[in-house]
Amino acid sequence: MVMKLRRGITLLVRGLLGLTVAITLAIALLWWLSVRQIVAESEVVETAAGPVEVSRLGEAAGQSILLVHGSPGGYDQLLPLARALSAHGHHSVAMSRPGYLRTPLSVGRTPEEQADAMAALVRELDLAPVVVVAVSGGGPSTLQLALRHPELVRGVVLICAVTSRFREGEPDPDQVRAFDLAWDLGALAGRWSPGTGLQFLGVSDSERRSTLLANEETAAAVRYLFQSMGFNSRRHGGYRNDVLTMDWNDLDYPLESLRAPVLLLHGADDVNVPLAHSRKVADRAPDAALRVLEGAGHAFFVVEREWLEAQIADFLQKL
Repeated sequence: MVMKLRRGITLLVRGLLGLTVAITLAIALLWWLSVRQIVAESEVVETAAGPVEVSRLGEAAGQSILLVHGSPGGYDQLLPLARALSAHGHHSVAMSRPGYLRTPLSVGRTPEEQADAMAALVRELDLAPVVVVAVSGGGPSTLQLALRHPELVRGVVLICAVTSRFREGEPDPDQVRAFDLAWDLGALAGRWSPGTGLQFLGVSDSERRSTLLANEETAAAVRYLFQSMGFNSRRHGGYRNDVLTMDWNDLDYPLESLRAPVLLLHGADDVNVPLAHSRKVADRAPDAALRVLEGAGHAFFVVEREWLEAQIADFLQKL
């Protein structure tokens, strides 16, 4: 009896070890494939501020549009939108902010430094006057670009963008590490289960999630979004920096000094970045228009692409 028990325990341990090895190898393979794809679809541009990773699409003769990803992210996060814009004749440039993928964090830590790096990129690629489209955590650096380098910016589109502080008190390194781990786990879950991903982004109604994911293209877009937000160590430095430089800071910019027209797009039910962030800019910027999508959360820029692209197209036409 004892021998049988020992043999059973041994088999169980071996099985668990084998499963652990298989999972580790699968994760390593996914990481390798994601890195390979990232490098294949981008290039690194040497600017006066340092190296900046970009992916360029469309004809240079069209309206130049700089796409700025959220937190966490990378140039790849907004590639689907960049492709859609370039299909309409625009010159789309999706960038990786400092600390993400192949743009070193040394290029710029604060929103102000990142704005100067974005300005250096715009000048290096001769994109001015450029329209800047920013999502979520790309908001602060984009606002700073428009404020610090107004001569380079023709228009700004802010999509569920961060414009205010999230937390009181002093930065907590342990909390930052916890956020990092949560995003990694959330990104992994969202990549394998789009429904879980939408729930992670605040779509709490199960019937709403089912309706959205009934469309295969939408389900694929959600998986792609989560692929662009985690599961890659090359995104960790940028995300931790974003949390430290944005979450505990006031981000109280002189919005009344914005010269470029601003379009603000936000989901009414966004629990990740509340609607108040966009209302703040709409109330203070001289030339700002706020468009709110009822019943939509933070993921609307992925699951409500028709509405999003129509709003941006209308804005570009009126510039």
